[in-house]
Amino acid sequence: MKKIYSFLLAILIAGFAFAQNNVTVQVDMTGQTVDAAGVHVAGSFQGWDPAATALIQVGTTDIYEATVNMADGMIEYKFLNGDAWGTDEGVPTLSGIDPANGNGNRWSFISGDTALPAIMFAGDAPMGKSAMRIAVDMSKDTVSADGVHAAGNFQASAGFAGDWDPATSELFNTKGAIYERIFFVTPDTFAYKFVNGNAWGSDEGVPSACAVNGNREANAMIDVAQINCYASCGPCPTAAIPTYDLTINVDMNGSMCSFDPTTDTVDFAGPFNGWAGKSYLTDPDNDGIYSITVNADSGEFLFKTRWYKTSSSVNWEGGGDKIIQLAGDTALPVRCFGADVYGSCSTLQPPADLTFRVDMSNETLQAGGVFIMGDLTSPNWQDGAEQMTARTDNPAIFEYTFVDFCPNNGQYKFVNGTPKATSTQEETYDFHVDSCGVLNGGFADNRVFERVDGNPVELNFVFNTCNSFSVGVNEVAIGSAFSIYPNPTNSDAVIALNYNLNSNYSIEVMDVTGKIILSAINYNDSRYSIDGDVLNSGLYLVKVTGNNTMATIEKLIVK
Repeated sequence: MKKIYSFLLAILIAGFAFAQNNVTVQVDMTGQTVDAAGVHVAGSFQGWDPAATALIQVGTTDIYEATVNMADGMIEYKFLNGDAWGTDEGVPTLSGIDPANGNGNRWSFISGDTALPAIMFAGDAPMGKSAMRIAVDMSKDTVSADGVHAAGNFQASAGFAGDWDPATSELFNTKGAIYERIFFVTPDTFAYKFVNGNAWGSDEGVPSACAVNGNREANAMIDVAQINCYASCGPCPTAAIPTYDLTINVDMNGSMCSFDPTTDTVDFAGPFNGWAGKSYLTDPDNDGIYSITVNADSGEFLFKTRWYKTSSSVNWEGGGDKIIQLAGDTALPVRCFGADVYGSCSTLQPPADLTFRVDMSNETLQAGGVFIMGDLTSPNWQDGAEQMTARTDNPAIFEYTFVDFCPNNGQYKFVNGTPKATSTQEETYDFHVDSCGVLNGGFADNRVFERVDGNPVELNFVFNTCNSFSVGVNEVAIGSAFSIYPNPTNSDAVIALNYNLNSNYSIEVMDVTGKIILSAINYNDSRYSIDGDVLNSGLYLVKVTGNNTMATIEKLIVK
């Protein structure tokens, strides 16, 4: 009896080991004259017999299908308009498993019961769709136990639950170190990235030479096939990649008002460490300059530095990714944390109140209220966003004051709605175009400001624009307090005051960050000349104060 049980158990285990799936195979015969012998499929799952697996017409459509038992794993197959070799389709190069080496069969990976798409006979994709075949060569990298994935704004079009999900669109290992998949999408241009794993933080850093807003791009207006080396442009090199020592030096003195060198830490993140950070910089001589030396592949090196107030409070520096071309052992010059240019941090100004106001008159307010976020807080950006308060005299204007704000400069944005919520609207304007912000790598621009002294600063902007506005006691309408001409100007300009000049006035010409470029205190003339040689091309703000009145010209444009 024990032998019988053992025999039955062995059969049961063998059955599980070769568990079969019900897989529906479909083909669209639109435009084809169907052979009298019918439509068939032959493949690795049934011994490549051209007559064994007939497909049945679905109703009166041009779709033919059959449900076949298949094991998990990769299959190869072809459709036949008939039941003998010679009536098999010519599979387009894009869809063949390895046409360069003579294998032009279709292919797919099976995992569980499924229905394969109804591809056009001898075509690449279902009717109305384009085939987007994306592949990555992982020969330079150790593949994660969680597999290799692609994430982008193509996923919903390809039938997945949502876009930019790093865990749903797994790529398959077809040969060697190549991982790939064919996605059937609505013809469009799509952005995507490869992920060595199944979570953000393990995604590749796309080199700037082939990046569009920090991502790869595929034009699926037509059928398209693309293969790239992971985190590189083009194929992987066949020879060993030279490596060099790179030293990064970051000045943290500009953050010392909130940075505590006795407890806080500094690291950098980038493709070098999978954007996970934990490559720590140190300051052995306690001068506020933090450094690290790493050995990295030659070519493009991307990174950003970060500092930790606590183990869970990560503060990324603003601006775009810092990009260098590594062609030899390199020690980077000192760069102030958060700056895009080299140079030590400027002397910290005395703390002062920093007030932000945003005019939401043109917006539909989202749930949760209006927020300001940036590198002004710790944690920074979305995790440390501060809710703004509507003014009682004008509920469309929201404001927030950072009391005794310490850093000299910063980057920020206004947010309509609770940060990270589905309906939230973050500002997306190209602020750098109108000189009130800076580029932010592959993301939308950030606003920027700079404090030049210990005086309070007020920054007032219309949501998602560089347009400023004035707030003050006995406000004077723009244009009635003074005028400026010529405007725009490519040389000198004149401010014409319209006040009753019975007392003195103050005039300030500022750039959009709030930095005062020209000023006149206790001024009592009706004309003020602006020296065009002092102003670079860009947008400037003019403020005149006196007799408890204030007015601001929204735009003084210097060409």
